[in-house]
Amino acid sequence: SASLIIGCRPRPHEIPKFEIINSISAALEGSKNQIRWDLSDSGWKVGLESEIGYFLGGNIERFAAQLMIDKKSTEFTWAIHPGGKGIINTIVEKLSIPQDKINSTWEVYNKYGNISSGTILMVLHNILNKHLRGDITTQEVIALAFGPGLAMEGALLKLCPLGQPATESLS
Repeated sequence: SASLIIGCRPRPHEIPKFEIINSISAALEGSKNQIRWDLSDSGWKVGLESEIGYFLGGNIERFAAQLMIDKKSTEFTWAIHPGGKGIINTIVEKLSIPQDKINSTWEVYNKYGNISSGTILMVLHNILNKHLRGDITTQEVIALAFGPGLAMEGALLKLCPLGQPATESLS
């Protein structure tokens, strides 16, 4: 289970963890049944098609470029929803992400697998713990998640200074 509190004006006693710099969404044309949730008598069943990698691979560079702006993939820590080895490997290959910039994704995937929507928050939690230990060298994180449709969600996040109470503006 995972949860997230998002606010725009932290109170003075609150210590923010991430600042949202930018976020984007896209629904990929022709991908309607690639990821789906079907209701059955026994509950929800997820449906994953084998072409997910094809759809992501053909669109991820243009999508991620909107978050990276003029920077290279090596300048970010990456939080990718670990939907499976094929999805992670496709994104890593297409965006030329070094393995040391995606360790948190693999660590969560190897420990828990794909546990649906909350998995991306677990990856962000892993990144935050590494930041608190001083193990993260970049201040910016790109988070990518995928859902029914095939929908893509992305966010450019900035790790906040360690232990700093909120200020009027974090930038």
